[in-house]
Amino acid sequence: RVVVCWLAMVDEAKNTDRWTTMALLRVRPTIALFGDSITQHSFDPPSGWGLQLANLLTRKADVLNRGYSGYNTRWGLCALERIFPTDAAPTLVTVFFGANDAALKDGSSTRQHVPLDEYRANLKNIVEHLRSLPSKPTVILVTPPPVDETAWARATHEKYGGEAGVPCNRTNAVTKTYAAACMEVAEELAVPCVDLHSAFETNPSWTSLLNDGLHFSNQGQDVAFKEVLAVLAQSAPALFTSEMDLPDHKEINAEQPSLSF
Repeated sequence: RVVVCWLAMVDEAKNTDRWTTMALLRVRPTIALFGDSITQHSFDPPSGWGLQLANLLTRKADVLNRGYSGYNTRWGLCALERIFPTDAAPTLVTVFFGANDAALKDGSSTRQHVPLDEYRANLKNIVEHLRSLPSKPTVILVTPPPVDETAWARATHEKYGGEAGVPCNRTNAVTKTYAAACMEVAEELAVPCVDLHSAFETNPSWTSLLNDGLHFSNQGQDVAFKEVLAVLAQSAPALFTSEMDLPDHKEINAEQPSLSF
């Protein structure tokens, strides 16, 4: 019975595109994590915040990493319809940009800089596109975290070389304005927001939450997971109260297994 049902779904899917086909075959909700390198590294072991989320929702939801190192909202917006075509069917999407948008216009990462007003507009356009998808996903914005300027300047010098002592290409003061803008967009569009900037900065040892001044240490991953989880649980509680997609092995009838499905 299960095989016949599955074959019928596949046959129906022959005349559809890839996302619709995936939707037909998928039995779990899908959470997409969309953002820059901080999202890309969210699956890093041992404690990436996306990895922890995927582990928590094992057999309940599929957590997809759509993080793109170095990206800002301008480039994310350009790629948006490739990542989330109009027939995509995510259940929930986190949008986590700003760390690169906030790069200083006259610094060594000027190509990543996005003016604050454009950053706001890009976030709005990203949210509106995601909201227009047939699945009507819950969209959650995440603010960029603070920057430890001394550590990040040292890390970029070690990674890319150049003259030592060159001013940092990001400042915490500027990044804070992007975090505030992210929260303003969330309020304007009535979408939930994870204020990671405040969650980190109010920690007395917040610099220890960053492993290079910008990206998360293991402790930072834990804090990010806790903050994201709190907003997800409030915004999409069904994800956490739903049953597993298939029965536990102890519940399967060993003599007539098909009766258990």
